[in-house]
Amino acid sequence: MAGNRLRPLNVRLFTGGINLRTDAFDLAENEVQLCLNVELDPRGGFYARKGWQRWNSADINTTLAPTWNPRAMHAQTLGGTEVVFVANAASYAGGGANKGSVLYSTAGTFVLLLVGSNPLVADATPHIADFAPWKDLVYIACGSGEQAAKWAGPGGGSIATLLTASAAANFVDDYTAPSGACFPKCELATPHLDRMVVAYTNEDSTAHPNRVRFSHPNNAENWASTDYIDISAGGEKITALLSFGDHLLVFKTNSVWAIHGYDAESFQMVQVTEKVGALHRQAVAKAENSVYFLSWPHGVYEYDGDGVFEVSEQLRPGIRSPNFNSEALESIWLNYVDQRLWVAVPFSTTATPSDAATNLILDRSLSSRGSWMAYRGADDAALGPMVEAVQSDVVYGACRATRSVARVEQLDDPKDNLNGTETPFSTYLITRWFDAGWPTLKKSWKRPEFLLQDSNERVDLRVDAYRDYNEASPHRSLIVTIPESLGGAKYDDGSTYDSGIRYGGTAEGSKLVRGSSFGLARSIRLRFIGPPGVRWGVDAFVLKHLNKRFK
Repeated sequence: MAGNRLRPLNVRLFTGGINLRTDAFDLAENEVQLCLNVELDPRGGFYARKGWQRWNSADINTTLAPTWNPRAMHAQTLGGTEVVFVANAASYAGGGANKGSVLYSTAGTFVLLLVGSNPLVADATPHIADFAPWKDLVYIACGSGEQAAKWAGPGGGSIATLLTASAAANFVDDYTAPSGACFPKCELATPHLDRMVVAYTNEDSTAHPNRVRFSHPNNAENWASTDYIDISAGGEKITALLSFGDHLLVFKTNSVWAIHGYDAESFQMVQVTEKVGALHRQAVAKAENSVYFLSWPHGVYEYDGDGVFEVSEQLRPGIRSPNFNSEALESIWLNYVDQRLWVAVPFSTTATPSDAATNLILDRSLSSRGSWMAYRGADDAALGPMVEAVQSDVVYGACRATRSVARVEQLDDPKDNLNGTETPFSTYLITRWFDAGWPTLKKSWKRPEFLLQDSNERVDLRVDAYRDYNEASPHRSLIVTIPESLGGAKYDDGSTYDSGIRYGGTAEGSKLVRGSSFGLARSIRLRFIGPPGVRWGVDAFVLKHLNKRFK
């Protein structure tokens, strides 16, 4: 082996995302052991996420929601106005135990959706209400024990129409001249092709948890007595229903089914998988070309029309750890917004939360298999449920710990305003172990060099160094500082940086800063901790080391 020669270890790609393996020694070169409230740049580096801004100027008051427990969100344009809905559990005085209602807003102020002078009662489990857009209406499935409703939007006021529950006397088999109107009591509803489809119905006071029922063509309020399919296998009930391309996806707890065809004569049912299924309605999200769902206790899966495959291998140790509260499975949400999958889960690395505490985010643009990041609000809670606006690129998320709905990435600095006050949130990233290809050989780690993103404020970035696979406490810590309002890449001693050989060039607005040495160690791992409320980012860093001689 060569003598004591200074060697650089250039680190800039973190696109593999989080891998929660207990042994960080096994991570790939572009993976990290953990990060929180940090964006991973596909071109290299990482930086603090932008803040969330509450949409409602004042708290959603206790008259509307004595208990704030949002379960589902929906956005739809009705009468030319975009409306954001929130289905809230146990949400209004006099509603009765475990009954919920629906709130809506067009500009940040939420009001109750009424039927006559009373709030609409919704009681689907656990999502409270399922929303099905149909032409210029929204149909709302309120649970197998409650009548469904329809609404044309705020142009006609806050009054929804309660629909007659389906029964044998209300079904109409005449497709050419149907008479009467009804809508099944149901847990789930979705438009599919030219029909409305519902599942988990209640007909003549009899629950049918495995039934999928189809409306008449181009008519959401007429139903034939025989236009249904019962799916008995694969779980005790249907948990979710989605239209996907030319077929309908039906989820049960232990299976997924596809119904192909266009009418009762051509419907064909195919089992997509008999191993995994959807936990509940909140655990299913539709993307542009695929559908994601969480199957408990297996993980998160993707269906692309051809097959089902897992996308959460990197998260398995966390999902199966004591820090994941398996008693709070109703506090799980999957939402596909802004071209990324957001998974709100009752998981934390420091506790076992009783509600969703962390948003795990899958970004398929970072790597071929997708990479995971983690967010948590300044209120130490996750956003869930969430919805993407129809008329803009705004993403809305219900704040579980405050009486608010937030708009994502509205504040430039790493602060959230969820209760009327901007509050910094924690930001950090923990790297894999670096051993320069020699895991047992001692090395002298010289002064590292950091390529940091410029900022309008002074940045005091803390860097903790752990050594020799000991994750209990850092061996050394240093503060890497850049002053505000810098221009271009410079060393901290003031000399200019003009050689692109070693670092491959830099982006304008970055600065090279030298840190103090990390000492003697076989391997080191770094933890970057961002300053509270200040924008910061790391484009790359270089670890310089001298290998000691073998003995």
